Amino acid sequence: MGSPEGPAPLAGELGVSPSFPSPFLQEGGQGDGRNRCQNKTCVSENSEAMNEPWFYIVWIIGSYLLGSVMVGILVTQAKGVDIRKVGTGNPGTANIWREVGAKYALTVFVLDILKGVAITLPLYILDVPKWVAWVSVMTFLAGQFWPIFYRFKGGTGMAAMFGTTAGLLPWGALIGLPLGAGFMGKTKNVGWAGGIFLGTALIVGGILHTTVADTYRGFWDNDYISIIAVAMGMVAVFLKQIFQYKNIAPPEERVKGPKQAKATGTK
Repeated sequence: MGSPEGPAPLAGELGVSPSFPSPFLQEGGQGDGRNRCQNKTCVSENSEAMNEPWFYIVWIIGSYLLGSVMVGILVTQAKGVDIRKVGTGNPGTANIWREVGAKYALTVFVLDILKGVAITLPLYILDVPKWVAWVSVMTFLAGQFWPIFYRFKGGTGMAAMFGTTAGLLPWGALIGLPLGAGFMGKTKNVGWAGGIFLGTALIVGGILHTTVADTYRGFWDNDYISIIAVAMGMVAVFLKQIFQYKNIAPPEERVKGPKQAKATGTK
């Protein structure tokens, strides 16, 4: 015998869109306080407060400012090295590895990735429209390339771009992570490892997020927007690398960091 109140309203009738399956949700309709599920329709309890223009503006501007924090410069300064003046001059993992040392490079690599994660993953968890993440990633990379705190001279943003995929195409990022890490561990080539990771996240993640885990909710709020964001980020990073290294001095003419100086017996 049916309920006197009639059938429960659908998500569309409530003005709420179905959410992507989240690791924060538990079977049986009970979450951890951030989400609740009923009849396989997940409703973010926090998303209403975040779906306001002021929040979008603050997040997008904050993304640029966070991108402008050059972790590579800060970490190598602790060693007494200005990474912008040695090697290729790029404050990224590869240059720091060659010129300063592995532990400094790995520290920068992890922190840059976490910066990217911080830009997109909270938006994904809070179910904020996809276009906000897209614009945030672009302003974040702008901060990486042209940081306001360092006279608009930054890095290539490779590791930071890695991190953004966590909230754009998370399943693609999970699959691409071991492939990229394995290649980097074997070859020590950050550029190729980054290409493999981002390519895997884009292709595999794009397929999974538009078929198995599709969250289409309108022209500006669907996983195709996330695919575009990753693709544009990849192109931006590789173009920045090309232009940044276009007129760089040959290796024998570059100023050596402490690691290279010790290896070659020079000052």
